[in-house]
Amino acid sequence: MGWKLVRDHTENTARGLGVSGTWRKAGPEEIVPALIAKLFEETGEFVQGADVAELYDLLDVVQALRDRLDPAGGANISHAAKVAKLGGFAEGVMWHPIPGAREGTP
Repeated sequence: MGWKLVRDHTENTARGLGVSGTWRKAGPEEIVPALIAKLFEETGEFVQGADVAELYDLLDVVQALRDRLDPAGGANISHAAKVAKLGGFAEGVMWHPIPGAREGTP
């Protein structure tokens, strides 16, 4: 197993519990790929047990990625426009495409 991204204060807690390991800070070129790997890790943990606490861990990773990839928040403007036009996911609307069909035709 290679290096794994962990929460910022994990080292102190782990050392206090006697957990062995080597610690270092990710370099600037490593952080986004490490966050993407963490995104999949946290998603897998949520999928395994549908534990809502894992959703908050997943949200932490998504927010960290957003902050790294869009520090000025410019994508938020286009996202807000998308949500204003199409809505969110609160109503649970589902869709299934019909290949070759177009709206209004049999």
